[in-house]
Amino acid sequence: MPLLQARNDVELRRILRPAIQQACNYVIQKVWNENREIVRVVVYESGMPEEYNRSMGFLNAWEYTQDTHNPTNKDGYAKFYYKPNNMGVGSVDYGASDFGQHIGVGGEYRGRDARYYLADIIYQENGCKGAGDLFGDGYWRKARNAWRVLNDRIGRRKMKQWMKEGLEAAGLKVQMHNKAIEVTTTKVD
Repeated sequence: MPLLQARNDVELRRILRPAIQQACNYVIQKVWNENREIVRVVVYESGMPEEYNRSMGFLNAWEYTQDTHNPTNKDGYAKFYYKPNNMGVGSVDYGASDFGQHIGVGGEYRGRDARYYLADIIYQENGCKGAGDLFGDGYWRKARNAWRVLNDRIGRRKMKQWMKEGLEAAGLKVQMHNKAIEVTTTKVD
């Protein structure tokens, strides 16, 4: 790889952007993979529903974007987010195969689309307790906070490790620091 020189910040960004973007793409894919495994274990393996069939919709309601959605187009960019529209709503009809999946089936909640706040229901410390006895009692009334587990598992160390791996895969030699380093520039004639 030829040695590249930047005469100013704009040129430096232009030189580094592809490698930084590739590293961001690598990191966001790692976050997405980690989230899938954690949601599978924390949310889906904590109990088995008796009143409805599992659709795995919540597991598949997470997405990420990479450089093709970069709003600034100056620096690396990636975004991980919850996308409730990836799930079906479900049905209030007791005999239906998608009965009660992501929709209220009783009382004041009957027929209400729960997809947009399903993460809050699942992750909150009180689970479905705010609805009283409407949903009965069971594992679903306890918090299954996969988001907290994701943040705890990844933490700063994995983010730094993944970013370093991504930058190195993009061809850069990288030395990570725990504190900001001071950068000085010299004018090149």
